[in-house]
Amino acid sequence: QVEQLGAKVLPKGAIVFAKIGAGIYLERKRLLGQPSCLDNNMMGFILEARDIDNDFLYQLLLRSRLSTFASATALPAISTSALANLELLLPPVSDQRTIAGVLDDADCLLGQIEEIIEKKRSLFVATRDLLVAGETRLRGHSSEWSGIKLADCGVAYSGLSGKSGEDFKSGSASFIPFLNVVTN
Repeated sequence: QVEQLGAKVLPKGAIVFAKIGAGIYLERKRLLGQPSCLDNNMMGFILEARDIDNDFLYQLLLRSRLSTFASATALPAISTSALANLELLLPPVSDQRTIAGVLDDADCLLGQIEEIIEKKRSLFVATRDLLVAGETRLRGHSSEWSGIKLADCGVAYSGLSGKSGEDFKSGSASFIPFLNVVTN
């Protein structure tokens, strides 16, 4: 299938990220855990230099905002030639390995903490859903609930189509663009 598609198999450890579209602005980079092919929306980097540790390079790229290399067009894209100009500061390889190891250990700890937080968040969401649906009642609260339509509570407001921050230069209100909500 690889030959039939004309695809390249990237090795385990290659660094991959989005190269086309809004996904670029999410700034997600990953190390491949197994040999893989990428679709046309992705780019992969295979380390060839012997004096650079792959895990250190990955940490460097996590720190880099690759979206700054995206073309400013209707469909943003990152080219390999644009990335070629990314400048890197490299300590000796032994230091690179030590730094990457420390960061990997910290990342593992953060992953464990995030797992705990996610479990707590799931418990919170389940409890919230039961409480606001009236399926579970708090001790001492047993009165009947009444139905109401959302429209009787207030007004829904839809965002302004085709507007940008430039349209709101004066005034004190904040303008929240869609990509800001998606990315952070």
